Amino acid sequence: MAEKNWTKSPWAIGLGTAVFSFCLSVIYDLVKDKPLLSSIWSIIKWAGELIWKILNFNVKLWWIILFVILVIIVLYIIDSAKPKIKENSLSETYKEDRIKGLRWSWEWEYSTFNQSWILSDLKAHCPKCDTPMIAQSSYGLYLDCPRCDFKDHTRPEDELDKVQRIIIDNVNRRKNKNNP
Repeated sequence: MAEKNWTKSPWAIGLGTAVFSFCLSVIYDLVKDKPLLSSIWSIIKWAGELIWKILNFNVKLWWIILFVILVIIVLYIIDSAKPKIKENSLSETYKEDRIKGLRWSWEWEYSTFNQSWILSDLKAHCPKCDTPMIAQSSYGLYLDCPRCDFKDHTRPEDELDKVQRIIIDNVNRRKNKNNP
């Protein structure tokens, strides 16, 4: 097991930066003959004054109203620019089929990147007990049933891709049949 390098830890980097800054401040104060830690104290006072000025800034009521209206308009524009998800008429009905001697089940998922419905969670079911099988791919597709120990080691490695293509082809054929 590889040892972790503590110098690349975010905690070590943050702590190291703080200690290094503190040391530089001390060295600067000693070189300039200033009281020790006066540089750090002046930075803390400056930050406090800045926070005080921000909190005491006079804000007009119409600025707040205008800001809220602008935020609502921007959110409306962003929401209207989002692509609307088209309903998948097959998502409720076509979620399983018998392909190449096995029952397969899957879910439909909308991909905003592709702007289309894609297959997800494709599973082969055991022909003996109908339990979803475990698929392993190593020089072929191995399907193992966790319930009854049925094993199917006769399938080619690209079987899942072929089943997905058949399912998509079945969807396209049904669409073409419904919309001549």
